[in-house]
Amino acid sequence: MAEMSHGDVVQLYHDTICTYKGSPVRVTDIDRELTVTFIMLRHGKSAKAKFDANLFGPPLARIGFVNEGTHCVFVTRQPVRRFQVGLNRGNVKLHSMPFTDRKAAERDYNVVYRMNTKGWAKALDNEYPTLAEALRIVTEHKGVVAFHKQFAVDSERRIYHKTTHVGNIPPRMSTTKRIVFNPQYTHLDTLVISNYDKTTRTIAAKAN
Repeated sequence: MAEMSHGDVVQLYHDTICTYKGSPVRVTDIDRELTVTFIMLRHGKSAKAKFDANLFGPPLARIGFVNEGTHCVFVTRQPVRRFQVGLNRGNVKLHSMPFTDRKAAERDYNVVYRMNTKGWAKALDNEYPTLAEALRIVTEHKGVVAFHKQFAVDSERRIYHKTTHVGNIPPRMSTTKRIVFNPQYTHLDTLVISNYDKTTRTIAAKAN
């Protein structure tokens, strides 16, 4: 690959969430010597490295739900004229979820909006709480929490696919196999069970 200019690297990576050695990072600065300053999203620590196209790259997964505090936000990438490798506020759209506590929901939404937190790393690494753990959180805090890239649950035990209410989880039930989908959404049953069991890692499966 031809050597990239400072302008090219800035256009593609500056102020975006991308990956460094496969881990999600937020690029905050790129100097004239192509030294990249970034935040390691999982740890919140700042680091520097010489730009290398073999080490810096795009996020490795679609986005989906980002959990923060006791709420979640559904994030989608949107097409823009100016191409960038990473994610930033210009090429993603944040979709808020129904809430009970407006103040807490707005607080958590604003944290997600900053795009520099551990919640983004977990979403991109496909790391979500189990449905049982999500239920515990929303029951205690009246929130809405994702347990899958595409599914979330609220304190009324309503199940959401992206931002649409698609079913419920009955009282005393806490596994994906027990979700009762509304008639028009029964096709989602296979998605939530098979995709969840095969690809989703729980909070306990990876050190915080």
